[in-house]
Amino acid sequence: MGFALMAPIAWRRRRQPFEAGCRSQRMVDQSERSARLLVRALYYATDGEARWWVLPTNLNDMTKDAIAVAVERGWMLDRGDSVCLTDAGRDLVRHG
Repeated sequence: MGFALMAPIAWRRRRQPFEAGCRSQRMVDQSERSARLLVRALYYATDGEARWWVLPTNLNDMTKDAIAVAVERGWMLDRGDSVCLTDAGRDLVRHG
């Protein structure tokens, strides 16, 4: 009835050599992460209500990409100069 005690093994993630697809996948991950952060920030800025938020005119490319991802996922509506959270965007923040 004895169990053999095994020393814990430290698993390391092996780094893969650079491939063309790796960078684009990381950029997609970063864009989605940024979109989620943007949705969360807009949720708290609007007290979780469906209000249009006027965007600054000097947005950087990363923010523009995050807005595009959020719109693509259905979390946000974009009117060009302003954005608004959808029900799905508000649910994303509420339920994680």
